[in-house]
Amino acid sequence: MTIKRVYVVHRNAALQHHEFAPRWKQHSELAQTFPDLVHQYPRLAYCCTLEQDPGIPGASRRYDGVGMLWLRSDDLVAVQPADPRVRPVMQEDELRVFQDKMLNAMMTVDEDVRKDGRGARFGLISFLTSRPGLDAEAFAGACVRHADAILAAPELAAAIRRLVIGRVMGTPTFASDGVLELWFDSAQDAVRACNTAAYRAVVLDAQADFALPEPLTLLTEIGHAWSAVDDPHPKPFP
Repeated sequence: MTIKRVYVVHRNAALQHHEFAPRWKQHSELAQTFPDLVHQYPRLAYCCTLEQDPGIPGASRRYDGVGMLWLRSDDLVAVQPADPRVRPVMQEDELRVFQDKMLNAMMTVDEDVRKDGRGARFGLISFLTSRPGLDAEAFAGACVRHADAILAAPELAAAIRRLVIGRVMGTPTFASDGVLELWFDSAQDAVRACNTAAYRAVVLDAQADFALPEPLTLLTEIGHAWSAVDDPHPKPFP
């Protein structure tokens, strides 16, 4: 089991698109000054939504980014930093980077890597909501079968370097039951793969069997990735 926090953000209105990733990186550097946070979260990735409409069916630019923080172990899920400075310092800086605090749009995710290609920096990230009547176990099973069906489609599998399906745990502050990540080498690869009949049938149409229509889907690029020297998990990003 690999657990991570995933949060969705709007950038602070004072920041232009090109300023957002460098300022978000500064937030990471501030976090690294606190040993408690480095111990709890030994790896992170900040995924910035592309500035221009990518032309992918169902994708939008409603949010500016997706943050991912991997926990060192699942027994740290409920742990709070011992250093009393952490929360006030980090949240004060969050409001300089984002429109709101991270905790107000966050979920804890149990990630299942179905294809483990490394180095792809363009992620098409979809936040899925279960259809009424499906319990958590049935939805999780449907998500895994969905991911495997995507990889069984040759036209899609050839372009997707990495595929991750995440099951949302507990009660999130962002409405989602699952996260689907499709990672590509380039934005062009993503656009080509997602403008095919295979994508329409195997991804969009198939999701209707177990998830609500029109999930939030963002085409993002890694703006910053970092791993501690003792990170126990495989590192998917350079």
